[in-house]
Amino acid sequence: MNRGGRSVLALEECGVTYELRDLNLQNQEHKKPDYLKLNPSGTVPTLVDGDTVVWESMAINLYLAEKYGKDLMPSSPAERALVYQWSLWAITALEPRLVTVFANRVMLPEAERNEKAAAAAATEAAQQLQVLDHGLEGRAYLCGEDFTIVDVNVGHVVAWANLMGIDMSGVPEVRRWFESVGSRPSFRKLM
Repeated sequence: MNRGGRSVLALEECGVTYELRDLNLQNQEHKKPDYLKLNPSGTVPTLVDGDTVVWESMAINLYLAEKYGKDLMPSSPAERALVYQWSLWAITALEPRLVTVFANRVMLPEAERNEKAAAAAATEAAQQLQVLDHGLEGRAYLCGEDFTIVDVNVGHVVAWANLMGIDMSGVPEVRRWFESVGSRPSFRKLM
């Protein structure tokens, strides 16, 4: 699972036709001149939509929701603020901790792994999930009763937490919400 998956979820939820182009990251295809013309940071994913080029998965998702998402981007400023708040929280507060867990338990060569760092990050991730649990109290979804792009964005990161074995026993609202989000066709297809 990678950040590009977050944008695949958004594309699926928007119901637009799309073409995925796989890049061989081991061969550094994302650092070659043709790709760098589209995305000077050399990161993945990059969306090309006609003359519009957007990179960074969260920016891609917000763009897709605005342009194609029908009801995925709420119309009220207060609900859009929740979209931005929780989307940014997911990638700044929760995701970095999960990356640390993944790196030190899966990705790095055995000799370079640091289980103490992984365990600390897992504990911090579980604490962050408490924040999300509180935010979901009394709500079916993060913006209220309707599924929106923020549920895609945060749901993708919570899927990482699930895969990394983060303790979710103390977050019943997150478990309830993620069961609903994870049962959507887009999530089932990605998983």
